[in-house]
Amino acid sequence: MSMTWVSMCAKLMHQFLSLLQTRWKGFGIRYYQCCIGGGLLFAIPPLMASTAPLGFSERAPPGWVAGFAAVEGPNPFIGDADTVSPIYPIVGYIGENIIWMGPYLNYKLLRGKTLPFFLAGTVNYRFEGFDEDSNSPLLAGMEGRDGAFELGLEFRFAALFMSAAMDITNTHNGYEIQLGADHVFELSNRASIGGVVGVSMKNHELVDYYYGVRAGEATLGRPAYLGDSALNMNLGLNFSYDFGNQWRGSASFKHEWLSDEITRSPIVERDFQTTFFFGLLYQFER
Repeated sequence: MSMTWVSMCAKLMHQFLSLLQTRWKGFGIRYYQCCIGGGLLFAIPPLMASTAPLGFSERAPPGWVAGFAAVEGPNPFIGDADTVSPIYPIVGYIGENIIWMGPYLNYKLLRGKTLPFFLAGTVNYRFEGFDEDSNSPLLAGMEGRDGAFELGLEFRFAALFMSAAMDITNTHNGYEIQLGADHVFELSNRASIGGVVGVSMKNHELVDYYYGVRAGEATLGRPAYLGDSALNMNLGLNFSYDFGNQWRGSASFKHEWLSDEITRSPIVERDFQTTFFFGLLYQFER
């Protein structure tokens, strides 16, 4: 599969997502964790998405999953509406080496035979930014900031992980690197709780695209701003419960502290981002 073909498909999906985003903007579907794709609306949980989406662990048998999810969280852009999503359908596939959930794909390229590590390739959609016709008058006159498909790699050794992802849709032309650790505690044969802590480094092109103010967008109350590389810290929790009969529920939250390189922007009013996720999935028998 050539990169030209991948880029073309990603651009087509990006245009489709942008169209749906505009159609559904009345619901505030603009920010980090709500994702749209494949003709359906999907929600990606805010933590441990690469290894245990919606509470399904790697011990779960391979198979197709479907269900419902909702996401809620504050938007850091000044005066812009907070993200409060209605309930959306979810569809995906969880296998031994592959996890597909809407516009998110994780495929294990290399797995340790004796040591607990793996290397995986990822594709994800960054649903970040705001509409050109945002409901905030403080953003009037600014061009919209679009989401982007990103291609990346994830390396994990035991509880430690590192990932890197870059834009492949020529949107922000930047990249993000994440480092962290997570662990899942089994509370019973049905319930588990997991925690994650980490840091993420967004390069200057990514930060400038989403949080910068271009010279042509500057006003007396909104000076021009050139974004620089940012280092954010985050933590999260996930609770998962197996209801039986192949039904599993999950509730998660992720809190991210935004660095000064982001909060100094005149279009940012919060120094944090907290996202809540609720999901219910059914795993089909093979």
